[in-house]
Amino acid sequence: VKIQTSDNHCIALTKNASIYTWGSNTYGQLGLGIKEDNKVNEPTRCEFFIENNIKIIYISIGYSTTSIITEDNNLYSSGCTQNGRIGIKIKNTNFINKFTKINIKYKISKIESGSTHQCSIDEDYHIYSWGSKYYIGSSRPWYKDSYNTNMQIYYFKNKNILIDKISIGQGGYHTFALSKSGLVYGWGHNGTWLLGHDNYNSSNDSSEFIHTIPVKLKKFDYKYKIKDIICGWSCTYILDYTGNIYISGQNNEGQLGIHYSKCTYDSGKYKYLLGKHETINNIDKIYNFKETVFLVNFNKKVYSVGNINKYTSFTQSN
Repeated sequence: VKIQTSDNHCIALTKNASIYTWGSNTYGQLGLGIKEDNKVNEPTRCEFFIENNIKIIYISIGYSTTSIITEDNNLYSSGCTQNGRIGIKIKNTNFINKFTKINIKYKISKIESGSTHQCSIDEDYHIYSWGSKYYIGSSRPWYKDSYNTNMQIYYFKNKNILIDKISIGQGGYHTFALSKSGLVYGWGHNGTWLLGHDNYNSSNDSSEFIHTIPVKLKKFDYKYKIKDIICGWSCTYILDYTGNIYISGQNNEGQLGIHYSKCTYDSGKYKYLLGKHETINNIDKIYNFKETVFLVNFNKKVYSVGNINKYTSFTQSN
């Protein structure tokens, strides 16, 4: 049904609502209950959910974490617990090597995972976050990280903004949210214009490149009818319902599908400020893995860009 991958590990959700994990287990992220330093070279079913007759409907993978949502709206996670990144703190350890139920007090429907934070949406389209204090979209006190999975992002709560979709760069540090009304918001790291603007924030104690509070992209108002948001590794794609795509961020690996001459060069990085892609349109779906992006048009043709297609335009795949 669904497969997700990170730098070092993978998870697959099958049609019968079971999960298989494989790859690196350095942080216990496979959830199989084995020693953290053991690698698993082939897909291995997680028996815990089978034994307890628990069906899984949603999976999410971060750099060092794995999380799942069950059909009865419970959240289970495994992996690294540093920075509060999976919403749990266990005394005398920074890892858990088996899926553990996380304390939430709402009916969770979606979850996305970054390197050191996670965001979730409940059935009423409210958005929550936890993890590293710099990336959770909140002005919580700077002196501590957050393990509170029940804390709504105040910016959206205060303005009564309902969120339909969220995206976090795989193993990354920037987040986008698409509201029910079709508006786009971003927060987190903006060092290479990942957030679609060139404004920096010097009001926190970490880096001027980090926006701790969500920022609405002024470019997109209600007329754009945004369909999807995709955060990649140091890049962002925004798709509207007419098939146009808008790109922003770093292009060192060609992940934006434009020539480097169209970018701004700064401190060894080619970066591009949010704009409509000039040569590709009629896109229906977008998929991302790190510096590689796959696009499917309305005729079901697949295009790929990034990494091996460095500094080139989109390449059609059969």
